[in-house]
Order: sequence, then C-alpha cells, then structure tokens
Amino acid sequence: MGRRCVWSVASAIVGALMFIGCGDSGSGGTVSIDLSVIEFEPDGSDPPFEGAEVCVSDTTNCATSDADGMVTLEIPANSEIVFEVTADGYGPTLTPQTTTDQDITTQLTPLLSDEVLGLLAGVLNTPYPPGDNGLVALSVLTAPIDAADNGIPGVTITPDRQAITYYLDENEFPSRDLTATTAPSGAGGLIEVAPGTWELALGGTASNCVVVAGWPGSGENTVRLPVRAGFITQGFVTCDPVD
Repeated sequence: MGRRCVWSVASAIVGALMFIGCGDSGSGGTVSIDLSVIEFEPDGSDPPFEGAEVCVSDTTNCATSDADGMVTLEIPANSEIVFEVTADGYGPTLTPQTTTDQDITTQLTPLLSDEVLGLLAGVLNTPYPPGDNGLVALSVLTAPIDAADNGIPGVTITPDRQAITYYLDENEFPSRDLTATTAPSGAGGLIEVAPGTWELALGGTASNCVVVAGWPGSGENTVRLPVRAGFITQGFVTCDPVD
C-alpha cells in the first residue's frame, strides 16, 4: 500500500496538508467552523468525501458533507467540542476541538475505509473494529502545519494510565516496537484504549507544544483526548523540537 499506508488518522491529516485558521469573531456565544471531509487514499489523492455525517457529539447539531466534502456548523464559543464524523464502510472518527471567540476557517478531517483500517490493525496485531475500546492517533509536528514531512522525530507519548503505545516508522508503517516518533510523520498513538478522557504527555524532543486538535492538558506539553468505544480519536499538536 506504499508509504502513505498509515494507521494514524492524524498522520493522514498531515499528508493532506491540514490547515486550521481563524476568521472573524463569532457572534454571541457561538462561532462557525468549516470542516472539509476527505477520503484518505494511500496514493495521496485524498478526494473530497460527499455524504459523511458530521455531528457535535451528544447533540442534534449535525450536517452532511457536500460534493466538495464541506460542512459548516455553528458551535459554542470558548468550549471543548467533539465532532463525530461517520460514513458507512469507514472508521468512525472523533475530532476534539477547543474553540475561542474566533471562527475556524478550515479543518480537514480524513476518513479511512474499514478495509484499510483492518489491514493496519493486522500489522499491529489488534482487533478492528475495536469493539468496546477505542483508538488514538496523534501527530506531533513543527509549524507551519501545512509544510510537508515536518513531523518531529524522537517524541515520546506517555498516557496517564496503562495502554499500548505505537509509533510510525520511517516508512510510515505502525509498530509496537518503537519507543518514540520518527520522521517524516512524527506520529503515534494508542490502541485498545478504554473509553474516557485520556491525557498524553509529550516528552523527548518536544517542547513548547500547542494543541491544535484536542484539548489542553493539565501541564506543559500535554494534550487531553476523548476516547469512545469503536471510534478513532485524532489529535494534532505543534511543538518546537529540541536536541
């Protein structure tokens, strides 16, 4: 399946040149977010995904992606939000977001087919679908986030409780044997994760980290991510690399 055959949904965002920006201030207590849903393809084509349902978790605030893969939703300002992105035949995805009083202009959300996810789960010797557990995918990059191959190697991901950690190797294949991120993806995550909110501490070569997709953690260089049974949670952090 080639170099882009990756487990990490967050790494798929990098391959698709994820961009998040701020627009005008939201009116009242809400802001607007534009989400672009794409279909992850190993060859890097990543076409727009029409017909995906995007919902603010635990609400009826939902929309369906159009022919360009676009969805626009009004969401609470200054809040911790979770988007659920689902489509038949594709892995259901959670994208956490911390809002301010500024509109979010574009956020790419890739979906991976059940076929691709099943193959990658086999590489990691883990079940797919994940049953009563969830999956976590996290990319740690340098800014600007739309640059190619800017993953930070040597970053460790330490969860706040026991879990199975994986990282992507130099060929962007997942491995349970690695102990830190590698270039070019800077990606890793957790498998067979119990539902709940998990805090991940970033160590090794990561410093001054900023959470882009996720929720701020309790200390420096930490991120909180929600996990739900059967879902893939995608997180995204930019950091300054240190030697």
